[in-house]
Amino acid sequence: MEAIGLAHAFEQGNKRTAYTAGALFLYNNGYLLDTPQPADTHIANEFEQVVVSKMSPEEFAEFIEGWVVPQEDELAAVEEYLSSQFTSSGVELEDLELYATVVDENGINEVRVTPRDER
Repeated sequence: MEAIGLAHAFEQGNKRTAYTAGALFLYNNGYLLDTPQPADTHIANEFEQVVVSKMSPEEFAEFIEGWVVPQEDELAAVEEYLSSQFTSSGVELEDLELYATVVDENGINEVRVTPRDER
């Protein structure tokens, strides 16, 4: 993350790209960042401190460590929540598709749920 954030490969979005790369690295290795949306902004602000050399990468790693969880734990919780929300209305979870998209310039993510045939 640090190298991407410092590389300035893009005119804009270097820190967002670094954050996304870090999150994807965790995902590819079986982990997720389990943060509420305000914490996402807080993480971005803390990561900026690494880029401007006010925080070490090691300090940043310690900072986010509490939000890193195994994928199975988080995905099971999401599935349980969605199942409880949709089965009461007669919709089966298997009929839905879950995907995440970046919705603004701050890199805040939104989870959208749509019927499989409407995507």
